[in-house]
Amino acid sequence: AAAAPAPVKGDPARGRELTYTCHGCHGVVGYRNAYPNYRVPLIVGQSEQYLVSALTDYKNGARKHPTMQA
Repeated sequence: AAAAPAPVKGDPARGRELTYTCHGCHGVVGYRNAYPNYRVPLIVGQSEQYLVSALTDYKNGARKHPTMQA
């Protein structure tokens, strides 16, 4: 039998508010960035651990992209 999914933490309404702008790129299936040309990952389905790690790396300068640095 499959394990039950972990309960969702946090405030979904606040999450929607915080990610509203992000969905302009990260909410479009198959979206590709113009330069450099690469596939933009979707936010939906990403694990909490991945998102926290990625955003922390952008904040600390370990990951770089002009749009994400804004």
